[in-house]
Amino acid sequence: MKEKYILIKGDAADTEAAGKVLYSMTKNPYGFEGICLAENIDKLAGLNVTKEIPTLYQISVAVMKNNTKIVMR
Repeated sequence: MKEKYILIKGDAADTEAAGKVLYSMTKNPYGFEGICLAENIDKLAGLNVTKEIPTLYQISVAVMKNNTKIVMR
């Protein structure tokens, strides 16, 4: 399951562009963090983002948020 998702972190300037690709995202004044499907990682080319392997907890929260449309602040 961890091979299917990638944790993406980036600057606030790239939040809007990355939001179109990310499966789920959490924003703050300094940037964003979100889960991306591995098959969509090429769509983030040109953005200043870092990639990490997500934990199973991060994946499950992202899937739950996406499927229930819960907005966490």
